[in-house]
Order: sequence, then structure tokens, then C-alpha cells
Amino acid sequence: MKSPTSVALAALLAATSAHSPGCRDETRRMSSADYLLGRQHRLWKRVGESLRSDRPNLNLLRALDVRLDDTLRRMQTKGDYTGPDKDKVLAMLRKIRAAYKAQVASKLDFSPPEVALRPGVTPEDVRRAFEGLQDDYRRLLTLAPGR
Repeated sequence: MKSPTSVALAALLAATSAHSPGCRDETRRMSSADYLLGRQHRLWKRVGESLRSDRPNLNLLRALDVRLDDTLRRMQTKGDYTGPDKDKVLAMLRKIRAAYKAQVASKLDFSPPEVALRPGVTPEDVRRAFEGLQDDYRRLLTLAPGR
């Protein structure tokens, strides 16, 4: 006679193995360039909203720095971007990433657990630098809306 625990475990294993192929497809979809680009767009919007607030969350800027790197790396290495004008999208993403690093990330210290402003930099300086990238980012949004 099987114990209730072994029956439950067998049922769980059967359900898990039956579900595994779907998980693999979901994982693949969630790591695609289209998906990452959509996540990047949403994060870009959140960063803009935060920088316009009275108390901006500078940690979002670190998250955006990482997301820009990840999205570009995925598009370059896997080539799984499915939208039109892939070369234009890559060029625009490279341009935005370089400008972000030079104009925004350079004003921040990412080394401590909480992102800090470099000496002499104000939140207003960071907001102005970020807003200076908005026109290029809007062009990227029209080229590659993401998912």
C-alpha cells in the first residue's frame, strides 16, 4: 500500500513533467530580445516618472543601466529580435546606451548598495541629463515598440 505522501509526490511529479515543455517555451519567450525591449521601455518610463518626483529612486537608474546592457547584448548575440529595421534599432540602442552611460550613469555612484549621486551632482542634474535622451528614446520606441 502506498502512503498518501508518495501518491501526492507522484502526482506532483507527473503534473510538473507534463508542464515542463510549456515552462521552457515561457522561459525562452521571457529572454527574447522583443520581451527585454518591452521591459526596457517600461523601466525607462518608470525612471522618467521617478526623476520628476520629489524623491527620485536612484536605484532605478542602476536597473536601467543593467537593462540597457542586457537588451543590447541579447540583440547582438542571439539575433532573435523579430521587429523590422533590426540594424536601425541596434544602432539607436547603441547610441542611447552610450549617451546614457556618458550623460546619466557618469553622475552616479553604483558601487554602494544604494545608488548615490557623485559629489557636486544634484538630482536635478540627473533629471536634465535623462530628459536630454528622451528624443532619441522616442525614436527607438517608434522603431521597436517591444512586447
